[in-house]
Amino acid sequence: MTSILEDLYYGNIRPNEVGFSKDSPYAKKLNELVNCQEKLNRVLEGSDMECFHKYCDAQSELNAMSAARDFIYGFCLGAKFMIEITKENDGDFFD
Repeated sequence: MTSILEDLYYGNIRPNEVGFSKDSPYAKKLNELVNCQEKLNRVLEGSDMECFHKYCDAQSELNAMSAARDFIYGFCLGAKFMIEITKENDGDFFD
């Protein structure tokens, strides 16, 4: 039996790869985003197109940075819960 840390190390746990339903609000917004991006790709030219692609790249990088920060914060918060529980647990949870 492997530990959760081993599974995480070997890539068997990927918290950033969460699926979603094609009918979910997330999927609908993603579809809207893709449609708008495709339309802008058809109508923009030259420096406007370059600016739009730089904007998309910067937004994508910010989203990735935010997701990583939020994951780390959530993980640390969970660890703090565990530390507090074990530190204050003397065997009786109902004192």
